[in-house]
Amino acid sequence: MRTTLRILFVLLAGAALGHVTGCNNHPDLGRYERLPAIELSPTDLCKGLATGCSYEFLASEAEQLGSLMTEITVLNPGEGPLEITGVFLGLNEDGAYSLELPEALAAALAAGEPYMVSPLKEKSADFPKELSIRVRYTPVEAGDDPSGRLIIENNSTNRTTVRVGLAVRKAPPKIQISPEVVDFGRVDLGETAERTINVLNIGGEPLS
Repeated sequence: MRTTLRILFVLLAGAALGHVTGCNNHPDLGRYERLPAIELSPTDLCKGLATGCSYEFLASEAEQLGSLMTEITVLNPGEGPLEITGVFLGLNEDGAYSLELPEALAAALAAGEPYMVSPLKEKSADFPKELSIRVRYTPVEAGDDPSGRLIIENNSTNRTTVRVGLAVRKAPPKIQISPEVVDFGRVDLGETAERTINVLNIGGEPLS
């Protein structure tokens, strides 16, 4: 005996994620597989997985400190275990970006096994509920503008390959006057006094 289910789907706005759950008395197929999803934090990292994600490092801070690091957290708002099958960098020709992966994730990927992330809604999770990935930017040359991409491969239903664009943002021009106060002292009538004022640009772009 075969039963046909008809599902009506209407997209009202944005992206959609859903699933169908069926129950029966079959010993192996009593319930359909629960579906995972993927989400990145901080939330402003992605305007939407469908439109792409990006992160910008501040060039002036990186040059001052030598390098900058950001942490991207992978979450699973779905209902089934999320399998992370690959985490790597792309478009990183000059090697300005590097990854710092948790030991458990690195070991699983090296062994060809997925790293599992449990759904956030599960009360007693079999696996960790989040995965933290650190991306570091180290300037190769002063004033460089490298491009890169963090790629996360997974089995989610909303995006099986997540790409996070990596870029470096230069600070806008910023003027600084030194000294801020100019003291001419006593100047008698008919005399001339001169002082020097330095105009500096402490920003990241040319000042005009």
